[in-house]
Amino acid sequence: MAQHPRLAASTITKLVSTAARFPKSEQEFVHLCSKGRLREALRGFLPELWSDPNLFSHLLNGCCVPQQSLRQGQQIHALIVAAGAASHRFTANHLLHMYSKLGQGNAARAVFDAMPRRNVMSFNILVGGLIQNGDILAARKLFDEMPERNVASWNAMITGLAHFELDEEGLEFFRMMREAGLRPDEFGLGSALRCCAGLKDIGSGHQIHAYVVRNGFEHDMCVGSSLAHMYMRCGCLDDGERVLKGLPTINVVSCNTIIAGRAQNGDTEGAVHHFSLMKAVGLSPDHVTFVSVISSCSDLASLGQGQQVHAEVIKAGVDSVIPVRSSLISMYSKCGCLDDSSKIFSESEDGSDLVLWSSMIAAYGFHGHGEEAIQLFDKMVREGTDPSEVTFLSLLYACSHSGLKDKGKEYFELMMHKYGFKPTLKHYTCMVDLLGRSGCLDEAETLIRSMPIPADAVIWKTLLSACKTHKNAEMAERVAECVLRLDPQDSASYVLLSNIRATTARWIDVSEVRRAMREKRVRKEPGISWVEYKGQVYQFSTGDTSNPRQKEIDQLLAQLLGRMRELGYLPDTSTVFHDMEEEEKETSLAHHNEKLAIAFAILSLPVGVPIRIMKNLRVCDDCHEAIKYISKIAEREIVVRDVTRFHHFRDGECSCKGYW
Repeated sequence: MAQHPRLAASTITKLVSTAARFPKSEQEFVHLCSKGRLREALRGFLPELWSDPNLFSHLLNGCCVPQQSLRQGQQIHALIVAAGAASHRFTANHLLHMYSKLGQGNAARAVFDAMPRRNVMSFNILVGGLIQNGDILAARKLFDEMPERNVASWNAMITGLAHFELDEEGLEFFRMMREAGLRPDEFGLGSALRCCAGLKDIGSGHQIHAYVVRNGFEHDMCVGSSLAHMYMRCGCLDDGERVLKGLPTINVVSCNTIIAGRAQNGDTEGAVHHFSLMKAVGLSPDHVTFVSVISSCSDLASLGQGQQVHAEVIKAGVDSVIPVRSSLISMYSKCGCLDDSSKIFSESEDGSDLVLWSSMIAAYGFHGHGEEAIQLFDKMVREGTDPSEVTFLSLLYACSHSGLKDKGKEYFELMMHKYGFKPTLKHYTCMVDLLGRSGCLDEAETLIRSMPIPADAVIWKTLLSACKTHKNAEMAERVAECVLRLDPQDSASYVLLSNIRATTARWIDVSEVRRAMREKRVRKEPGISWVEYKGQVYQFSTGDTSNPRQKEIDQLLAQLLGRMRELGYLPDTSTVFHDMEEEEKETSLAHHNEKLAIAFAILSLPVGVPIRIMKNLRVCDDCHEAIKYISKIAEREIVVRDVTRFHHFRDGECSCKGYW
C-alpha cells in the first residue's frame, strides 16, 4: 500500500467522539465534500464512514477541489486504511484518481500495485494520471499491459498523444481502436481531429468527417468545433465555417474557432471582423478570443484597433492571463510601441513566467535592441527562470539584427551544451543570418552544409540575401540554385538573383531571370507600405496615384527632396534594378511607396505625433538613407517596420546604425 501519514489513535477517537449521532443526510455530506469542506464532512459523518466505506469516495473527490492540500488527501488515505477499506476496489480507484489529479505519480502507482483486484477503470485512471503528469512513455507501456481495454482507454491515449503533439501516433491509435471493433465517442473523435489538424492531414480529416456524419455526431458541439478547427488548420476556411454554422448553437468556443482559423490562415481582417460579429450577437469574449484578436492586430500593425482590444481585455478582467499579456507585449512591439511593451512586462505580477520573458526578449530583438535583449536574458537566468528553445531563438534573432556575432555564437553554444537543446532549423537559420549579415558568408555556407538536419529553401534564401548585401555574385549564383531547386515558385529568390546581376549591369542575365519567372508563372510580390490614420489604413504602392491627396503628396516630396539635396543627400540609383536613364531612376526612387506613405502621414497627422509606417518587403537602401534626412527636416520621429525589423528614425539617425 502507498505510504501515508499515520493517524494517531487519539486523533481518530477524538473525531469519533465529536461526531454527532446520525447528524445529517448523506446528501448534505456529498454537498460538503463537493465544496471542499472536508473537516465539516468528517465531523458530522465519521460513524457512517465506518459503516459504509463507499462514502470515502466523496471525500477523495473533495481533495481534488481547488485550494485543497495533498496533506488532507493523505490523512483521508490513513482513515481509509484504519477503516479497513483500502482493499475495496471502488475506494482504491478513487484513491488512484486523487493522487493522479494531485500530481503524485509515485503514490498513485503504489496504490495501483497494492490493489488485490483491478478493473479496466483502475488502468484507465493510472494511464490518464501518467499522461497528465507528462510521462507518455510510461502511459503507453501500461496501456500495452492492459488485459482489456474500453473506449475510455483508447480515448486517454489518443488525447495524450495529441496533447504532446505526437499526432501521427495519435491517428494510428485511432485506427487501431477502430480495427479492435470499438466505436469512437465524441471525445475520441475530437482528439483524432486535433491530430489531423496538427498534421494538416485533410485526407484523414475527411474520413473522420464521414464517420461523424454516418454516426450522427455532426451536431455535437465538441466534435463540430474540433472538425471546424481541423479544416481551418488545413487552410479550408469555408469548410470550417460551414461546419460551425450547422451546429445547433453558436457559442464562444465556435466563435473562437472561426477567429483563430482566420488569424492562423493570414486573414487578419476577417478575424477582427468576426470578433465584432461575436460581440454584436451578445457573446462575451474570453482570454482565448483575445489572444487571437490581439495577434491579428499585431499582423495588421493596427495600433488603434489594438488599443481598443486592450481596453476590452482590462474590462473583461483577463489582462493578467499570461497568454493575453504576452500577446499584448508582442502587439505593441509590432505596432512600433516598444515602451508600451516594456511597461506591460514590468507591470506583470508573475515576473517568473518564461513566456513573458521570451516575449519581451523577442520584442527587443525585433527593434534591433540586442544589448537590451541580452541584459534581460541574463537577468531572467539570474532570477532562476531557465530559458526554452523559443527564448534562445528570440535571443539569436536579437544578436543577428544588432551585429552581435560573437555573442550570438556564444549563446548558440550555451543552448546546446549547458541546456541540452538540439538546434532546430529555425535556430540554424538565425545563425546563418547572424554570420551572413556580418560578412562571414563562407562560414554561413559551411554551417548549412554541415547541419544534421536537411536544409530548406528559407535558410538558403537567408544566405542569398546576405550575398546581395555583401555583393558576392559568385556565391549568389550557387546559393540561388539551391533555393530554386527546393522551391521553384519562390519569387523573392528570383528577384534577389536578378538584383545581384543588375548591380554589375548584366542586363542580359537579368532578362533571363525575368523570362524564367514568366515561363514558370512566378509573380513578384508587389511592394506596399501602409499607415493608419483615424482608424483607417491607407496603402501605397510605387507609382500609384489613386490617393485623393496625391497632388499634395507630390508637392511635399518635391520640397523634401530639394531640402535633402541641400543637406547632402544623393539618390542611390544603384538600388534601381532596371536598365534606364539616370534621371528616370531618380524619378522612380522619389516615388517609392515608403516615401509616399511618409509624405501622406506628414500631411495628415498632427505635429509631434510619431509617424508609423509598415512595409511588406525590406526597406531599400535609398529609402533608408532618405528617411534619415526627412526625420531631421520634418522634425518628426518616423518608425518603419519592414519584413524583418523596426527602424526608428530621429534627427537624421536610425536606431539600426546602418546594420540591417
